[in-house]
Amino acid sequence: MADTDRQQPPFELSRVTASPTSKRLQVMNLSHVQTKSEIQQQLTSMGVHPRKQFGQHFLIDGNLMRKLADSAGIGSNDLIIEVGPGTGGLSDLLIARAKRLICVEIDRNMCKLLCDRFSTHESFTLIEGDCLSRKHEINRTLAAEIDSYLGNGAVKLE
Repeated sequence: MADTDRQQPPFELSRVTASPTSKRLQVMNLSHVQTKSEIQQQLTSMGVHPRKQFGQHFLIDGNLMRKLADSAGIGSNDLIIEVGPGTGGLSDLLIARAKRLICVEIDRNMCKLLCDRFSTHESFTLIEGDCLSRKHEINRTLAAEIDSYLGNGAVKLE
């Protein structure tokens, strides 16, 4: 996959199908999701491998990713926080549904890939680091991003 292909926003396609036993039509959303070979190609081109210390596993089943995104009930005015987006496979589907997507990624290599991939999306924010600053405390940068979206000091850190 060429670098220019990764930087373009995900594309949306629709397919209309009719059931052979009924005259109802169904519109199926066919948003692009990363395949296993695309993920492997991206990682190989960067010279990186999944890191055990971060417990990295990548979603490769497009149907599962679509079901996850669909079942979340995301509205067009919603803020989504994705922890550990990896190569951004699920992020493609989330960013198309929500008003704003904040991704928190601890792996610097994945952060570089995500920056390259989603740099054209104004609604995308990437925080490099852990989503927690301590065991029971959210990362202050993440809290500030949530607060800026919700406004009026909605997020309080003690």
